[in-house]
Amino acid sequence: MLSRVAAVRAPRTHNRRRVTGSSGRREGRESERQRPKMSRRVFNSVVLLFLVVMMMCCGIGGASHAEGKTRNTIDPFKGTTSISFANWKEFKDGSKITSLRVPGLVKVGDDVFVVSEAQCGEKDGAGSCAGIVSKHLNISDDSMDISTSDLSLFRMQLVDTAASSFGTTEVLRPTTVVIGNSVYMLLGNYSHKEKQVERKKERGLLLVKGTVSDEGGMKKIRWNETHVVNPQGIGYSHSLTELIGGGGSGAVMGDGAIVFPMQAKDKDGTSVLLSMRLSKSGNKWELSQKKPGKGCRDPTLVKWEKCEYGERLFMMAHCAGGYYDVYRSTEDGYNWYGHFQPITRVWGNSHNRKGYGVQSGSTTAIIEGREVMLITAPVYAKEDNGEGRLHLWVTDKARVYDVGPVSRENDDAAASSLLMKDNNNELISLYENKKDGAYNLVAVRLTEKLERIKEVVKTWKDLDSAFESCSSVSGAAVDLPRKGMCYGPVPTKGLVGFLSGNSTVTEWRDEYLGVNATVTNGEKRVRNGWTFKGPGAWAEWPVGDMGQTVPYYFANTEFTLLATVSIHEVPEVGSVPLIGVRMNDTDSTVLFGLSYTHDKKWLAIPEDVDDAGDVDLWEPNKTYQVVLRMDDKEWTVFVDGEEIHNTEYNTSLFDFHRISHFYIGGDSKHQSATGGHVTVTNVMLYNEELLGDDLRKLNAGKVTIPSLGVEKQPTGQVTSTDVSVASESKSEESAASYEELTESDTDEQEEGIVNGPVPAASSSTLFAGASISESAIAAQSAENSFQRTMPSLPETKRLGKPR
Repeated sequence: MLSRVAAVRAPRTHNRRRVTGSSGRREGRESERQRPKMSRRVFNSVVLLFLVVMMMCCGIGGASHAEGKTRNTIDPFKGTTSISFANWKEFKDGSKITSLRVPGLVKVGDDVFVVSEAQCGEKDGAGSCAGIVSKHLNISDDSMDISTSDLSLFRMQLVDTAASSFGTTEVLRPTTVVIGNSVYMLLGNYSHKEKQVERKKERGLLLVKGTVSDEGGMKKIRWNETHVVNPQGIGYSHSLTELIGGGGSGAVMGDGAIVFPMQAKDKDGTSVLLSMRLSKSGNKWELSQKKPGKGCRDPTLVKWEKCEYGERLFMMAHCAGGYYDVYRSTEDGYNWYGHFQPITRVWGNSHNRKGYGVQSGSTTAIIEGREVMLITAPVYAKEDNGEGRLHLWVTDKARVYDVGPVSRENDDAAASSLLMKDNNNELISLYENKKDGAYNLVAVRLTEKLERIKEVVKTWKDLDSAFESCSSVSGAAVDLPRKGMCYGPVPTKGLVGFLSGNSTVTEWRDEYLGVNATVTNGEKRVRNGWTFKGPGAWAEWPVGDMGQTVPYYFANTEFTLLATVSIHEVPEVGSVPLIGVRMNDTDSTVLFGLSYTHDKKWLAIPEDVDDAGDVDLWEPNKTYQVVLRMDDKEWTVFVDGEEIHNTEYNTSLFDFHRISHFYIGGDSKHQSATGGHVTVTNVMLYNEELLGDDLRKLNAGKVTIPSLGVEKQPTGQVTSTDVSVASESKSEESAASYEELTESDTDEQEEGIVNGPVPAASSSTLFAGASISESAIAAQSAENSFQRTMPSLPETKRLGKPR
């Protein structure tokens, strides 16, 4: 008997025959833009003496660009207080710098500059200080070390008696924006606490203006204005302490508003995320009302999405839970929603996904007409030697592709920054390299990786376009019907994975270049899928069994999994698992799934064989589309568009465990399995719930699986499932592969892969002795294209938290 989930609520069996509704997707209930009404407070604490260490040539920020024309530009110093007694002086001695941290990149005009925090002084802490280093970047080779040996020191000197009221600070976290030809850098630390209560000198936020100068052919940034920033807070933000910039870069919105990523400490000392914004209509810098990211640190910020009423920001930070959280803002960055479900918690902080990590690098680019985000973060070996290798990913807010390592092989990479130059012609990464307890910086030009990114995004775009226009008479360049992938339009919003004709002997490869499934004892008897016969024959599509990076983490909150199937034999007794979801607990618990029984009934899991109810019977060798759907409260099972099972589940199941994998075509985990005989093709995974219209379109456009014939004897009971040996392919026929990428692909196809084009079937094609005529296949296809009239279902979508 399959391992079942005990903690489920009573299934709603009264509506098990309910048919899918008429509309497609549930839309999220995102509130209208909220403009916080900030209260006014006087900033009565000030900043202190600190060093700003500047490299021989200058620069700044995480991925800041000059923001073009300045007609909408806001004066960043509006509502701030000038420190007239603060002057900057250069000291040409960088020998006391011990570490370079918080790497950032900025582009001013045609020039790129590095900016980072510098720790200086004796290594034992005596006479230690913190400052800023910057350098004009000119990478002659693929990589360039930013060493401390040739640095100049810039120090802010106080020339007024008011200097005596300043405290000290050792954490600066430079966070930058570029406006016109000027760089604005946020430094320091600020608390809303009263100085009288604390009885100590408060630290403050500084906003420093820098301009580029050419001095004897060497370009530098000269810091020439310094202001104190006293941000207004509202609600929870009044109680925050240790407010500091996130590092990297801020953003300049289309209307000229300026936004910085921030972090702070809550009442209980837990770190939280928020943002600080200066709007065109406002008089002062304001803190966001919402403070997402409890337990998260070092946020990076990018503009990534244009909407009807403005632009949206995305913020990413490493968190105590062992992963990177991703958040999306309201229009124009006024406030913050909760987790951005499709990609939040995909990236882990360590191989075992525990503890804090380091700041990631991020930037956006428009490639093939699509806006994508590029992300860098260190990947750690399973051996846990503590050394990180920086990797680069590209995502379109749904799919995630690992472009591969970008740091040098012997470097121990930590925090990083990314910058894409104009016209997507140059991608630069800057990262911390740890050695002997200290950090230096390394800049890398990623020309080859950028070309690979363009290929990947083109693959996504072309496949999406082919799916959306798919029809039985398709004449498109990418002829999916001829490849047996679809016979009707396929919704692509939220489609993150597709298993079809691209495979090796033991691997079922994702056409979207994501996570591949592992095949055990499968037979390649159809061009766009696998046949599984007997005990231990099945495919496993990983979700949580991925190590540090989990591209399908969204499945722990919601997903829709579809597969086209045909059952060739009737089990002798009991039931045989067809498709389902397993947890990563010690029992490898089956959350829910679908089986087929000896009396030709569909059996939803968790249910008993005797409770199969009044569902339709299945027929041997008939093509079905089966669907598993999960949201934040319910599991639902469909067969050919009809809902046969719906259960509210206990969300506490996810308190300590996550989804391990999807099993497809069988399941060798349970020892009393009955060997099955099924063919599975065209498996699709969506990162959201699909509803009426979408499910109906997918069912109408499914591709018929050729009959393999019904065997004389039904499949008997299996006595042992200990043997699990990958068999060689029994067919010389090659599977159609959509992937048309270069040999430099990190997923380069191995020896034994089946990837050639499949010739069109002749008028009579033999499969296991059964003759299939083209007219019979066409008739079945026409039957599948018949659209039923289906009642509407409510379209309200719940916004659940990630697990």
